[in-house]
Amino acid sequence: MRKSIQKWGSLTLLVLGACETTPEGPPGNGGDIPLFVVAGQSNAEGNVRVSGIEALRAVLPTHNNALSESERTAARAAFKEGVGDWCNPAEDYSDAAADASIDALRAGGLDLSSISNDYTLPNTHMAAHRWRFQEDNATLDAPYENPDSGAHLAHTNGIAPFGVGFGVWDDEETQVMFYGPELGFGMHIAQTEGLQAFELVKIAMGGSSLYGHWAPNGSLREQLYEKTNAYLTERPETSVAGLLWFQGFNDQFEDKGVNNYADNLTRLIEDFRDTYGASLPVVVVQARKVGDLTLIAEDQESVSKQMEGVGLAESEGLTECFHYDAASQLVVGQRSGVEMLRLLSGE
Repeated sequence: MRKSIQKWGSLTLLVLGACETTPEGPPGNGGDIPLFVVAGQSNAEGNVRVSGIEALRAVLPTHNNALSESERTAARAAFKEGVGDWCNPAEDYSDAAADASIDALRAGGLDLSSISNDYTLPNTHMAAHRWRFQEDNATLDAPYENPDSGAHLAHTNGIAPFGVGFGVWDDEETQVMFYGPELGFGMHIAQTEGLQAFELVKIAMGGSSLYGHWAPNGSLREQLYEKTNAYLTERPETSVAGLLWFQGFNDQFEDKGVNNYADNLTRLIEDFRDTYGASLPVVVVQARKVGDLTLIAEDQESVSKQMEGVGLAESEGLTECFHYDAASQLVVGQRSGVEMLRLLSGE
């Protein structure tokens, strides 16, 4: 085991872990650029359209005052353009839900007006590996991507400049840009100047379970390491800096999932740290407290309290749709960024 100090900008992190290259282990993990791993199910994959942000950006004022009545009305209308996939804004969203999401976005402090038109960030890259749902006992197919030669780079499995499009790719809406928590996460880090450069890799499948797909011998657990190691190999200047975990919805439906979620999440975190560094920060997006999903949320909170270096990003009260919306997905990402920077700084 190697002990080292990783210093990224103003952040210093003590890293203890199996970071040296071995025939069985990961590739070298000592680069100067932090690599964050995003993993989970459909909300980690990202099922909201960038058109929702664009609508909000056009109407939300840059001042910090309370919204006027006309500003609130315009924001609510814009909000409904960014409702998550599979949700009906006329049925699934009230004005109260829109207000909660909009107000949380403004309170978080993300500056939508300063982001570039293509939502790219300097010195930031990403790769996304996404799968259509397959049963946990099936041999996993290759991750999907747009096969067209002129496809947007974010719709492939390759490393590309950070931006939008790293969410779901819809083969019926090939030009539509979707995004997940990485967008708010990256925007927060960039706007707070927490890191001068960073990169991300995403491994996600909609409908995947922690007890099955992400189990120790599960298909996605294997992919978590395979795709992360491939990124480290292709970009040797990077080093794994933390894990963002956004999952839990499907575990509520099976006793073996809901009754063992805390133990399964603990083992996932321990295994990830055994591989990439014993003190690596982990941020868990807490599930909403609705029905049996409340039990998952409680287990996630329990794990965050019992394990060192595990933070929680709350999503309660932001949305009435399990695929979130443009504003609340940004909020989840931004809150995850706050937690990650806090953990990296040793607080």
